[in-house]
Amino acid sequence: PSHDIEKAIEEKGKIPVKEEDFVQVQNMKKAVLAHADASLFFFLDNLQTEKSLFWQLEVDNYKPILAKARFDIITDDYIVDVKMTRSIDKRSFFYNCKDYGYLKQAAWYSRALEFHTNKKRKYLLLAVESEAPHEVAIFEVPQSVLEMENDKIDSVLPDMVNSIVTGK
Repeated sequence: PSHDIEKAIEEKGKIPVKEEDFVQVQNMKKAVLAHADASLFFFLDNLQTEKSLFWQLEVDNYKPILAKARFDIITDDYIVDVKMTRSIDKRSFFYNCKDYGYLKQAAWYSRALEFHTNKKRKYLLLAVESEAPHEVAIFEVPQSVLEMENDKIDSVLPDMVNSIVTGK
């Protein structure tokens, strides 16, 4: 019976979620909203959530390709990227950032939004522990790190675009 329910949910274009996962996410949400600083983002003017941006990316002499970025939260002054983590300890979370490419993602998203709005914003990672009591921390990605990561992106973009265009 549960397989039939999952299939019906998928046919509606939705993704079935296990009850235990749903409860975990709801508890994480409560922890974020109870956090003095993190909760403020949800009450700012011009708040946008789960916004996608698309644009034509031009690299060297290649035909432009479609690029995209999907933001968790955008405000007038901030990009806030929500990340689930085992620990909000600075050192541990730094390794998550490195292992999962969060800093490259931050650079790419910052670049995308600046391209669309002509405005730089501070980039914040809102880290939420996956296990109860779901501690919360906010880490700002320094502009110098965003610039360094953008340099890395620029150095590989021509090869990436060539691979996309040629299929090799």
